[in-house]
Amino acid sequence: MIAGRRKLCAQYAEAGQPVYSYRFATRPRGAAEAAGVQHFVNVAFSFQNITGTLGPLSSHKDISTDIGRSYLNFVYRHDPNADKEGARTALPHWPRWTATRPSNMVLNATRPVVERDNFRESGIAFIQSISRELLA
Repeated sequence: MIAGRRKLCAQYAEAGQPVYSYRFATRPRGAAEAAGVQHFVNVAFSFQNITGTLGPLSSHKDISTDIGRSYLNFVYRHDPNADKEGARTALPHWPRWTATRPSNMVLNATRPVVERDNFRESGIAFIQSISRELLA
């Protein structure tokens, strides 16, 4: 998942498209800590589903609202940071992903941060170098 996302980010950035990347790091209420944050759990937060899965945690409501607002800002302005009225989310400034400064917004309910997108950099570079062979 990381290799494909990173490669797509690089290709879009090379083509001059605005690229913003994130890593979702908020465990749903009631989820076992050992399970971590599983694939697709971000969807409930993205659509501000603050009942059921998210429960009554105010931090989950806040991050859900910020994610939704950021997505809408990106759809309308190609920038997740500020909407047309200048309203901001509680998220830190979300930088563009570039080849020289690859970064992810870490969407964590307790403390969202920006991180350098370099997790397992050499191994992922190898996977990307042979991706055509893997698809053959």
